[in-house]
Amino acid sequence: MATLTKELLKELECPVCLEYFRQPIVLCTNGHNVCGKCKAQLEKCPLCRSAFMQTRNLALESVTGKLKVACRNRKFGCNKAFTLVNIMEHEAKCQWRPYKCLVQNCTTEYLLNGLIKHLVTVHRKSLHRETENSITSLTNFGKETTSNWCRPILFCDEVFVHVCTVRDSTLYTCVFHVGLEEKTPKFTYRVRIANLEVISAMRNYIIDFNQLTSCDNLESFNYQFALMCAEDNILKMNVQIRDMGDSTRSLRPRQHNSPDHLDEKIPPLR
Repeated sequence: MATLTKELLKELECPVCLEYFRQPIVLCTNGHNVCGKCKAQLEKCPLCRSAFMQTRNLALESVTGKLKVACRNRKFGCNKAFTLVNIMEHEAKCQWRPYKCLVQNCTTEYLLNGLIKHLVTVHRKSLHRETENSITSLTNFGKETTSNWCRPILFCDEVFVHVCTVRDSTLYTCVFHVGLEEKTPKFTYRVRIANLEVISAMRNYIIDFNQLTSCDNLESFNYQFALMCAEDNILKMNVQIRDMGDSTRSLRPRQHNSPDHLDEKIPPLR
């Protein structure tokens, strides 16, 4: 029965995003199904190259709206179940979901507390503790037209990650909170290059790095300006995280003895 259930659930996955079908579910002329969101990015069916119809698969939508499945984080301690329509939203925010290590070439996954311990004990040299003048150094800047950088930060006993990517002649940057979503709104951050800076509310890290760097709502700097500010293909960015719930701590973050820059570089997106 377990094998049968797994096989049935496989049939309920969109062939494009490989997630459970999200409504509306659209049909092609040969009867293949895709999510409405995926269909908007396609001209023809990815399976048979036939045209899409303006018809929804109402029967399949009814099934996905009623069939409940267990959270994939059950093995870590989550005992909740949701319909296929709602399961992905839950799993993205599930307190039992594992987090991938934020350091390049490390493929391990941990629950949040385990991730913090892992970063502190295994990647002490790569982990940066937020200071009043925290610097991220982008190495080999300008040598490649498309590059990504990732820097884990520990601040107020919470984990953050500063990501940068060069795309379409623009340098995109963002700081994400790696933790429970309800804690995220209490933090803000600023990133400065020379005399230009961006200030933003904190976002939660709920998707993988490739998806993060392909988002359209990241903060940005003009790439040519950034090139002018780089020295010997190293661009230094001043990063400051603020705890809006503690005015004293946000204005004068705790000082730590730690390296002032990181050379963690992630390969270009493919």
